[in-house]
Amino acid sequence: MSGQQCDSLHCANDELQRHVREILEVGNLLGVRFLGLGIVPKTPMERIPWMPKNRYRIMHEIMGRTGKLGRRMMAQTATVQGNFDYSDERDALRKMRVSLALGPVLVAVSANSPIVDGAPTGFQSFRAHIWTDTDRDRCGSLPFVFRTESLFRAYTEYALDVPMYFIWRDDAYKEVGGITFRRFLDKGYEGEHATMADWTLHLTTLFPEVRLKTYIEVRSADSQAVDLMLGTPALMKGIFYDDSSLDAAWDVVKSWSASSLGELHEQAARHGLGGRLGRMTIGDYAKEIVSIAHSGLTRQSRRNPDGDDETIYLDLLAENVRASRSPATSIIERWEGEWRRNVDALIDATAYR
Repeated sequence: MSGQQCDSLHCANDELQRHVREILEVGNLLGVRFLGLGIVPKTPMERIPWMPKNRYRIMHEIMGRTGKLGRRMMAQTATVQGNFDYSDERDALRKMRVSLALGPVLVAVSANSPIVDGAPTGFQSFRAHIWTDTDRDRCGSLPFVFRTESLFRAYTEYALDVPMYFIWRDDAYKEVGGITFRRFLDKGYEGEHATMADWTLHLTTLFPEVRLKTYIEVRSADSQAVDLMLGTPALMKGIFYDDSSLDAAWDVVKSWSASSLGELHEQAARHGLGGRLGRMTIGDYAKEIVSIAHSGLTRQSRRNPDGDDETIYLDLLAENVRASRSPATSIIERWEGEWRRNVDALIDATAYR
């Protein structure tokens, strides 16, 4: 689901619940189930059909060269992404810094992809791990965000030097030999020259943990069960749309070095809330961040017709964090226990209802 623009989480929840009702109705007719997981747990890659579009054919070929796991990303993974407004460049920079630094926390609190190809992976979020071996030129964190005061220029310079996938000509995607957009802008390619439409298309093929558009796209969370789906968007809304919360969140993460985020991301992917940064766990930081977000949502005081504010969408995630449990924690325990390592039991338990 690509959601509408909303001014509250209540609006987003109304759309989500309507969407779930619709897909369940159609799924029941077709014998299809939808899983509240961050990755396909059973079907191996060779049995998953590829989307029959030229765009995906090109991406399939390129991802076979740029990393070992990119094709898995395309075919097997699912995420919850939150999109957030910014008022100006300075506001965008603050939010980009905080959300990039919080990426490992978002991975840990949402970790929900420990079983792949019918077996445990050793990761709580194998989806997050996949991104570390997809394409280093266009994925991961953005260290320059922590060094610059001119975000828009710095992001543009970064995007100019990412190899291109394709351009759109004559109603079809055309490969451009993996040249950077900077070279395409300067030299062209086989008689084609860069346009603003090419630039806009190129920006959609960048996949950092946080992507800058006319809004900020936070991309670090695994897909969830329906009742947890709005947990990470609620977390970020509580921080982003309250100045005191945004400042408090930055105080928590500002000492983390940009160079350490890759290692912390892998800690979160493998160990979830038990991942460590020095003497503290990611879970220790997550508890503080959840509290900050809760305060922000309370101050924003956006209420539904029943009088509930938006903290209701954060409550279940907060409960899990207090107990130092991610969704993957429960999956792993039940896998070794009541499910007896039976992937069909996992599917039955995580199917939307």
